[in-house]
Amino acid sequence: EKPLFLQAGELLRQAVMQEPEYAAAHAWFAFWQMFLVGQGWADNPPDVMAEAGRLAERAIMLDPQDAKALTIAGHVRAFLYHRLDEAMELHERALSLNPNLPLAWVLAGLAEAYLGRPAEAIARVHHARQLSPFDPHGYFFDMALMLGHLLRREHAVVVELAHRSIALNPSLTSTYK
Repeated sequence: EKPLFLQAGELLRQAVMQEPEYAAAHAWFAFWQMFLVGQGWADNPPDVMAEAGRLAERAIMLDPQDAKALTIAGHVRAFLYHRLDEAMELHERALSLNPNLPLAWVLAGLAEAYLGRPAEAIARVHHARQLSPFDPHGYFFDMALMLGHLLRREHAVVVELAHRSIALNPSLTSTYK
């Protein structure tokens, strides 16, 4: 799966170069960079993290009303830079612009888990799942739920969620971590 992932990154790089004013291309390329680090595939993680941050910030500068760009920028700040209060502000802005965006709910749920608020984390991820019950990225929702339940020391639930996530995508390293 890594070769396809790397190919997608090249296509995103080309999209940013061809449409330098298109916020969505910048946001998704930032998300791709973040996954590159998260998967452990980055040759130079600090450089990739810096690029993800630059792309995410550029996306929200280009279109401050793009809910996906806002929530991706929030996740970059939370996951890569541990700037959790700033991340929550971006997630909340994204949700105010589009309260039906599952990605914003799940990424806000992850930020809540990083902040040590498991009940809110679980509630937000469950809301994402309600909005998109057959989401093709349901494995990511399960991985996000794992953090909240892990903070609550609900290990049996964590194991069940991990098995479900792995069954849908065995290559997502966050599930194992």
